[in-house]
Amino acid sequence: MPKINHQGLRVAVLAAGPTTGVVGGAERLYEGLLGGLRQLECEAELISIPADEPNFNAIMGNYDRCEALNVSNFDVVISTKAPTYAACHPCHVLYLVHTVRVFDDMFERVFPNAGQQDYWQRARIHARDLKAMTQVKARFAIGHEVADRLYRWRGLDAEVLHPPLGVTGFQCATAADYFFLPGRLHDWKRVHLVIEAVRCSSRPMRLLIAGTGEAKTKLEALAAGDPRIEFLGRVSDASLIELYSRALAVPFVPEREDYGYITLEAFASGKPVVTCVDSGEPARIVIDGISGRICAPDPKEICKALESLFDNPRQAEEMGQNGRAWVAQMHWSDVAQKLLNAALAPQRETIPDKLKVAVLDMQPIDPPVGGGRLRLLGLYHNLGSEIDCTYIGSYDWPGECYRRHRLSPGLEEIDVPLSREHHAEAGRLSAKAGGKTTIDITFGRLGRLSVEYVRTAREAVREADVVVFSHPWVYPLLAAELRPNQTIVYDSQNVEGFLRAQLLDENSSVEAELLRCVVDDELRLCQRADLVLTCSQEDASRFNRLYRIHANKLRVVPNGVMAFAHPRPMPADRMNAKRRLDIAQWSLVAIFIGSAYEPNVEAAQFIVDQLAPESTDTLFVIAGGVGKRVASVHKNVHITGPIEEAEKVQWLTAADVAVNPMFSGSGTNIKMFDFMAFGLPIIATEIGARGITKNSGDAVEITAPQAAPFIKNINQLKDPRKRESRGEKARICVEQYYSWERISKFTGQLLAARSRYALQSVPRFSVLIVASGGFDDLSAFCLALGCQIERDFELIVIDRASGSRKNQLQEYGFPLVYMHAPHLGLGAAKNVGVSLANGVILVLAQEYDLPDEAWLFQLRESVSMAAGGAQSIAWVPLSHAGAGAALPRIAVRTEALRVVGGFEDDAVTNDLADPETLIARLRRIGRIEDAPSMENPTLIKGGKCAVVMFSTQGHKCGVGEYAASLGTALKKRGWLFMSSAAAAKLPA
Repeated sequence: MPKINHQGLRVAVLAAGPTTGVVGGAERLYEGLLGGLRQLECEAELISIPADEPNFNAIMGNYDRCEALNVSNFDVVISTKAPTYAACHPCHVLYLVHTVRVFDDMFERVFPNAGQQDYWQRARIHARDLKAMTQVKARFAIGHEVADRLYRWRGLDAEVLHPPLGVTGFQCATAADYFFLPGRLHDWKRVHLVIEAVRCSSRPMRLLIAGTGEAKTKLEALAAGDPRIEFLGRVSDASLIELYSRALAVPFVPEREDYGYITLEAFASGKPVVTCVDSGEPARIVIDGISGRICAPDPKEICKALESLFDNPRQAEEMGQNGRAWVAQMHWSDVAQKLLNAALAPQRETIPDKLKVAVLDMQPIDPPVGGGRLRLLGLYHNLGSEIDCTYIGSYDWPGECYRRHRLSPGLEEIDVPLSREHHAEAGRLSAKAGGKTTIDITFGRLGRLSVEYVRTAREAVREADVVVFSHPWVYPLLAAELRPNQTIVYDSQNVEGFLRAQLLDENSSVEAELLRCVVDDELRLCQRADLVLTCSQEDASRFNRLYRIHANKLRVVPNGVMAFAHPRPMPADRMNAKRRLDIAQWSLVAIFIGSAYEPNVEAAQFIVDQLAPESTDTLFVIAGGVGKRVASVHKNVHITGPIEEAEKVQWLTAADVAVNPMFSGSGTNIKMFDFMAFGLPIIATEIGARGITKNSGDAVEITAPQAAPFIKNINQLKDPRKRESRGEKARICVEQYYSWERISKFTGQLLAARSRYALQSVPRFSVLIVASGGFDDLSAFCLALGCQIERDFELIVIDRASGSRKNQLQEYGFPLVYMHAPHLGLGAAKNVGVSLANGVILVLAQEYDLPDEAWLFQLRESVSMAAGGAQSIAWVPLSHAGAGAALPRIAVRTEALRVVGGFEDDAVTNDLADPETLIARLRRIGRIEDAPSMENPTLIKGGKCAVVMFSTQGHKCGVGEYAASLGTALKKRGWLFMSSAAAAKLPA
């Protein structure tokens, strides 16, 4: 951080709080920040604004006072919590402590029977926040919990800047036999969980509780009769420091804590902290097993954590020292320097931290041969400019060296060789399993023998925001290292339990046990994962059916190919390639490619034994590692054996058709996309084409798994015109749906979108629009959506316009995910939007249907009142089946939409044009309800559109700016803009 001289700057720190004068963490933050500013020789002043919050009108009055506050005599203004950021100053930075949280994630708990007026009040407060926060020079937050909540409920980003301790003097002494729990005794601090945990234990450990609060009487009653639990009441600063210094550890298990100085105070005293996965910032700061323990918010789990520290005091001491080292590097002068630099920067600039993704498996990527490695390279090579991806792999054969290199600007590969002991033990197990390959499926049990691999993987996991397990093999080794704030992804290349059941012999006790381990590893990873990526809809359905994995976890991310790496070969190119390979020009060349994977061996043997003898004028080329497992005496079979990429390109260029007679396996065959990229018509079994036929048209001919139909289709493709026509369609299909260049970017957006809700609730609604009109349409829709009184939603925009319009979009007050996809058809674009959506209910809307303020609130009411409860899965307009209906509006439980496979993207049966196609599929699994709120959400009057805007009812809430901006956007299109009162006078 540059050390700029800020000597003499006049800096105002704006604080707000109740008039009772209660001192808490925020007050300590103010004191520390003032001290840091004064260390930089600034003239810092604390300005306190009384901000009691007894009711809505009082809260709005607090905003008015802050907005009217005259701070013009200061050079820099630093605001902290609501409503101080409403102050106006050209060099104003926000260091957010919290908003009015009762109107965010706690709203439904505090207002369980909220009516439309309560939702309206919340929306007005959100609008005031948005107006103020979009005018400051820069936004910072005291922790990830606060920053994530700001995005969740306002759609705004903030850089995390942890505040150091304001009080010094904490000491570390020899630990006694007690756990120390200081702080306010409030229900949200969940002290009762720790009391119950101690009561669960038979060990002679004590719990000392310091502090007062409204929950004290209830907590004392809960602890009554247990002499190990003692309430100390309010203690002096000197006593607090002494109690910390002698404690064995500090349990701190609040619910969604914004920051929690208790964690830092414990660390400064050299004490580990026990916290819970849903405790907010403490769960981000504590590293499980390193500086404390993180467990489920359950007394029995907390008891286990406390007992582990009680039984291992030396380990507790080591964890405490790790925490002490972390807190020692924090300084208030650094925080003050960063805030001032941002305030005085020439222009407002937000540079988000790059998302860190760690991908783990036990094979190398480079060279990318075989389906698994090709998927790894294709999927992760270009996740996006705002994502750094690190791959940790190994070699399943001995004799290799450590390797670290970049495969692309965004993908680094680190390969760590397995130990000799690991290879030896894997070899013994393989012998017991009849020589079958087991080094992969036993990795979770034997990986501990490869110490360097495990150490490297752990380091990568600790640094990552998103952890991806490609295959389930590595997960058992690292399950304990995963943090609750990380997004965990299982990138399944197959349904391994299903696949291995086909490959392993359950009559063998060894193989039966291996199969049980595969199923157990995969099931546990699926249960822990936030997302399960599958290669096909068939695999997604299989995960849902076999493992009972919730459909909202499942996303289909198909296999692909670097479709744009080579142009589609023309007939002359094929003739030249045949000449170079010494193949007769008139020969029809049918190619099959595969690794030495058992289903590939089965397919290759079918070609040798059944196809080649029956089609002697066709040259069958069997390319790749599968050639090591098959042999042929037929002159019209050429087996290449393992080949390099350049050789594969040459053979694909020379080929006329492709065959893929697969009889078993799971996932999709990447070889299919190689065939399509080189413009080859394909003949395949249903298993060989799984996950592809939906989009391929007649580029892929599905054939029964017998020789006769294969030969018949091969003979039909002797017509060069048919080959050329179907080959062209194959190339178009792969470019649109199966190019790694596009799939990788989509995967990056998918991971980024999901990671934004780590430790946060997902939205109730995901509003999806597929945009293709002018920007005025898109802008007007976003502005109107920003006025919703229902605030629990996100917007997904799939933009099919020719150029990206992301940089033209504003901050509208809600989470917005934008993807530019001009290559996608309507159905495919909607399915991409469904994949990116995280809401419970997906609402399909149109950019030119502008909703009034109550639209989503009324939809909430429809969902709540719908007959059938959980059986109701979709809500449609009353007129959805009407003749000549335009693109339908529909609300669907996202889970149900994924179960039925999403929207149709066939040009003939596009669900946008024919809503009954989707509705019929949904009716098979649940009830469809009529919802008046899904009728046209705007008032259409006469020849022009009369857009009804809501009144601000005299409140200064920032909505007026939205109305003005929306009106400007509409007037550009010749639309009439009027108030609801004026619209009411129009004839029906």
